[in-house]
Amino acid sequence: MPLQVVLVACCLVLLTLFASDGCTAEPNGPVRIGRAARVPENPRSHYSRYVNWRPTDAELVHLNPPRMSWPYWPDFPGNWNDEVHTFTLQISSKPDCSGPVVDVTCAFNFYNTLPALKGADRWYWRVGYDVGSDDEKWSEVRAFTIAQDAVVWDRSALAKPDLAERGHPRILFNNDTLEKMRRLAETDPDSKAAMEYMRQQADAVLAKPWWDDFPKTDRDPEKPKQSFYTIAGDLALVCFVWRVIGDDKYAGVKESAVTWASYPPRGRASPEGLGGDGNEDATQGNEFLALLFDWLYEDLTDDQRQVMIKSLEWRIDHWMNSFAWRRRGQSGPLVRLTYRRGNEHLGDERLYMQSSPEWKQFEWRAPAASGATSVTVELFNYYSKGTVWWDDFKVRLAEQGPTVIEHPTSSPLTPGRPAEWRFSDFDTGGKPTVDAQGGREGGVALGIACASSAERGSWGRSLSIAGSQELYVTGWYRTEGQQPAVVRARSLSGCCSSHQFEGSMDTAICGLALYEHSDLGREWFELILNYLIGITNGFGYDEAWNEGAGYGSSKCKWLMNATLYFDTSLPDANLGRNPYYKRIGDWFSRIIPVGMDHHAWGNQRNASRGNHVAHFRKFAYLTGEGRFLLNWQQYGGEQFSKFRPWIEYVLPAYYEKPTPEPEKDTVALFDIAGWAMAATGPPSLRSTYDEGAGIIFQCRPRGGYGHSFNSDSSFQLHAYGQMLNHGGGSSGNQDAYAYHTMSHNTILVDGLGQAQPGTGQLYPTYGRIVGFARGDDYVYFAGDATRCYPKEPGSFRRWGLPLDEVYEQRALPHLERFIRHILFLRGKYFLIYDDLACSKPATYTWLYHIRPEEPFQFDVGRLAVDYAVGDVKVRLQHIAHPEGLKLDDRKGLDAFINPFTGEDYRQWRKGDILCGHNLWISNAEPAKQWSFLAVVYPAPPDGDIPPIERIDDSTVRVGDDVICFDPQSAAVRTANFVVDVAAMREQ
Repeated sequence: MPLQVVLVACCLVLLTLFASDGCTAEPNGPVRIGRAARVPENPRSHYSRYVNWRPTDAELVHLNPPRMSWPYWPDFPGNWNDEVHTFTLQISSKPDCSGPVVDVTCAFNFYNTLPALKGADRWYWRVGYDVGSDDEKWSEVRAFTIAQDAVVWDRSALAKPDLAERGHPRILFNNDTLEKMRRLAETDPDSKAAMEYMRQQADAVLAKPWWDDFPKTDRDPEKPKQSFYTIAGDLALVCFVWRVIGDDKYAGVKESAVTWASYPPRGRASPEGLGGDGNEDATQGNEFLALLFDWLYEDLTDDQRQVMIKSLEWRIDHWMNSFAWRRRGQSGPLVRLTYRRGNEHLGDERLYMQSSPEWKQFEWRAPAASGATSVTVELFNYYSKGTVWWDDFKVRLAEQGPTVIEHPTSSPLTPGRPAEWRFSDFDTGGKPTVDAQGGREGGVALGIACASSAERGSWGRSLSIAGSQELYVTGWYRTEGQQPAVVRARSLSGCCSSHQFEGSMDTAICGLALYEHSDLGREWFELILNYLIGITNGFGYDEAWNEGAGYGSSKCKWLMNATLYFDTSLPDANLGRNPYYKRIGDWFSRIIPVGMDHHAWGNQRNASRGNHVAHFRKFAYLTGEGRFLLNWQQYGGEQFSKFRPWIEYVLPAYYEKPTPEPEKDTVALFDIAGWAMAATGPPSLRSTYDEGAGIIFQCRPRGGYGHSFNSDSSFQLHAYGQMLNHGGGSSGNQDAYAYHTMSHNTILVDGLGQAQPGTGQLYPTYGRIVGFARGDDYVYFAGDATRCYPKEPGSFRRWGLPLDEVYEQRALPHLERFIRHILFLRGKYFLIYDDLACSKPATYTWLYHIRPEEPFQFDVGRLAVDYAVGDVKVRLQHIAHPEGLKLDDRKGLDAFINPFTGEDYRQWRKGDILCGHNLWISNAEPAKQWSFLAVVYPAPPDGDIPPIERIDDSTVRVGDDVICFDPQSAAVRTANFVVDVAAMREQ
């Protein structure tokens, strides 16, 4: 057969396929959107509330080596419990994983200090759980292929960095680079401006009342008025200025920093969970102390260094082992101090410690209860199977004072008991034991043996302490037969909380500062570095931030601080090669375009402007992306950010300044995380929001949890400088209405909204983007939110959402389909088509929220609403089944009451945002299958809205356009846009 004939035949076949699958077959023919627009389901989105398999099986990766992670549990996703595992990661060029080029064992489920992979394109990997134990189990072997254009990022040098050899200072600058840093104030105008600002701030700190009379304690609830973590931040700023400009008027910072470090746990300077000022904000004190330790190191005495090291250690220990990683809980080794005034009990202080098979030292400055005359000191095994041994235990009433409780030595012992010590088993069966030569150096060891975790016991003594303010407690302990503290499922290992993430980013630098000084510090360093590379963000491992722009951009500030501390301190880090940073920066730019002042999908509605200014310049320098610098400038950034200005100051020393430029693509799909955006111009240009139009759409595999809302398949429209609709009420913390589906622009079924359990995932995905297509005149999205709605009754309450009891009584097992289709046409107007089905007749409610109360007109005959936002005129018109729809315009606070279920969330209202009109549009008679078709057409102040004419339930004429959502409709012959709705349904 001649070659020309073959080519013509192939072209005819291709044209036929395109015509049936959604592409235009003829130059002037209609746009057809069908099967070709289906978005393949990405396995990376499966069970993505939790750390999961990366890369997925058969994935084509564009990073060499790829970012690696795996579920914490060998039976994932059938298990979401707190557990303890060790892991063996193997990567091989052979399908059976033999002869692995990577064979490492670690305690966390993400290992990323890996070499570049050479010698093959296709690689195989697996994970062994608890290898060498009776519980050993291997995962299945997965494969990935490295793309030809993959970025090579060899991270092997980070496994054993030379931090000990390099010494201190090393964070942001070192002795070799200090002169270069000093010159920045002369050679770089942005750094010069940052230093001028910091000098002014440092001088203001020197004038604060506490500077010359630094607090000796952090226990006074009234003095100073300033929060202690912000005092530490002031000290860090002064210290940076002193180091860079060398003016000794700032030298007093050293003594104050050591005093701040000397405060014991559970005071105002402690991190979250130990009573610090400002709840989660208090954890920033960890960051500032690490900076002070690093920058002051060469000026500190050995004793002062030890004070800072010990403070950093207990802070890391608390954060890693009792908050964000392990769940040490309240079992095992415990020292308890119980205070009394006469017979009056005044409370107690407790020091919990994790199990340790080797002797481990502890030091504790414990506050004495006000007015206490006596204290009972007890050494526990607290409800933990096994034995806890204690040695060299001492108590002093002053830091350098005499010892008032001494550990028993070889002096006379009562039979089995040391003199002056008493044992109590609290009627549980705990057994006392004494080993006369079992101590750390051959002395007496006191033990408490428990046959099960239902037992406890303690050795105790009492003494008088009238007038004492603190007790200085030191000693050693070890454990036998005790399990290590379990790792939390709700932690960095699995599904972390916002406070765990933020505080971990605050505390990250502590491992960097303490690396060679402490095993604890090195463990934290390794955990957090591998997390930064392999996970990066616990709320969207590949892209996006499930809470939306407000909480997302807020938490991202802390991520960027940690990232830049590590990247500038470790020459081999090159963290900007992590593709996550470019992806999340792009997402932030589009989720809330410059100019938009509210977002609908998570807490902190209007925080984005300040947050963008705080960290987008850092994003730009780290990644080299000029679009992020433009975004920062358009948000109001000028020369530097006042948020962590010392980081802003050094950026030009480490990175090339990118040239500001707008995004080249005005449309983006984030299918793994479930978001899609389109606009008429680059989202980082303010003119796009002011003069153009756009849409933001979500349908997330993670669904709604944490600080995000039950809002999937909702949309936000904007045009000509105004937000055309409104979602999420106030978006305020603990505004139950904001969390509830009925505050969003989506669908209720039989009055019920979306709800999912807070722990685990019922399905691989809740929502999902199932369709995407684009052309010169259109952008198309489709999202399937069917599984976002509860199939069974249950308690779906969570922080901020005291969901009504109706959800414990009713559910939607009959909901079979909710797929929303959206067309953004000609950069001017929007069509929303909802494809709904139930196994029994149901009522479907289409929700739309409008901020202004006036002007507002409703045309019953056309089922059209005309309103205006500012000077932008808008028409919302429903096309499908106009005779079968009823409108309930719930005004103001009436929107907080659900007329179908009786839910009433008015009592939890937060903030001053209240929509003038909340449109609940429902089918008048229950139906098994239903569709909504709506047009939203905005017009600029000097523009007009063209005629909108219903042709049939799936077809509408808008001006000269005819849009049809049913290829079987007779109207399809005149349509210039055709969407095959059925093609997006589950196949």
